[in-house]
Amino acid sequence: MIDELLLLRHGESRHLVEDLTGGWTDTHLTDRGIAQARALTDRLRDLLDGERFTLFSSDLCRASETAELISKQFKKKIIFLKELRELNNGTGANLTNDAARKIMNPLVDPFEDWIPFENGESWRMLYDRATKVLEHIASIEEERAVIVSHGNTLRCIISKWLGISLDDRITYELHTGSITWLRVNQLGQRTIRRLNDCSHLIKHNLEDFHKLH
Repeated sequence: MIDELLLLRHGESRHLVEDLTGGWTDTHLTDRGIAQARALTDRLRDLLDGERFTLFSSDLCRASETAELISKQFKKKIIFLKELRELNNGTGANLTNDAARKIMNPLVDPFEDWIPFENGESWRMLYDRATKVLEHIASIEEERAVIVSHGNTLRCIISKWLGISLDDRITYELHTGSITWLRVNQLGQRTIRRLNDCSHLIKHNLEDFHKLH
């Protein structure tokens, strides 16, 4: 497994302000989201301070537009991976939240196996996808990876990297434009160096602590 992960959630996107579902609804960054992505890029420059890394991103617009600002700043090629997309919401994509609720499948037990929408994914399916994409990323970059992705996908990546089972029902708040930094220390222990770091956003009054999805 890779030694160091910097996990970045994309900036605020149109679906968050237009009452649309997230998931595979493919919307662009808002002006605020662009500002968040710029602040994120500046903070990343300070944290890495010339260290080498490989840049990966989801191919959905809100992630790719965030990654493109990082790519320009660091002069790095982006490796786009569809597997880094958000939880697939199937027939719920591109709908308003109200319209999506009307076609949502009934909850099942355990919750982790619930597929909210036809042609979509369950949390367990997403966790399995995160496992496979981490293995793929590790086959490309063994040392340090910067990953631009989405809230639910990043939650699964964090749990998988830390060895936490999906059935433990442990999750994390990850806000738009946040940084989570995971690394293996000198003792070989997996450590959380930063989790949902939004200090660079607070500095510029760009935090959105109510927008979790």
